[in-house]
Amino acid sequence: VIGGLSGGYASDRWGSLRTILVCLFLLSIVLFVLPWALVTLLGTMLALTIWGIVGWALTPVQQHRLIAFAPEQASIVLSLNSSAIYLGISCGSALGSILVQSTSLSVLCWVGAGWEAVTFGLILLSTFIEQRSTEHNLPMEASAN
Repeated sequence: VIGGLSGGYASDRWGSLRTILVCLFLLSIVLFVLPWALVTLLGTMLALTIWGIVGWALTPVQQHRLIAFAPEQASIVLSLNSSAIYLGISCGSALGSILVQSTSLSVLCWVGAGWEAVTFGLILLSTFIEQRSTEHNLPMEASAN
């Protein structure tokens, strides 16, 4: 509940893109340091609390961002997003089981951090591409003025 509320608040206050990037950055950091944080009870509680809050904060922010892309198709976009989440959970579980069998839990944390970093980069890339296409496809009325 805290994650969902804080994600919605942050999205309204600072925008969905900025909120998503901050959440992905924090998730990458938490997952990367998790093997060391698990050494103490306080470190474990702190890392897992941040992970839970930030992870759940992403859901309303991502939904807000998707609805902004296609407001007239909101139900379809959100359904596809839910399907993508479940596919990601399935693939992540399969990859995680392979990693746990062949390596250690630390490696699993670092691979998770890497995936979060890749997602961070893809969001930045998609934003850059969107801005470039918007700059080059101005409506006729805007370019005439």
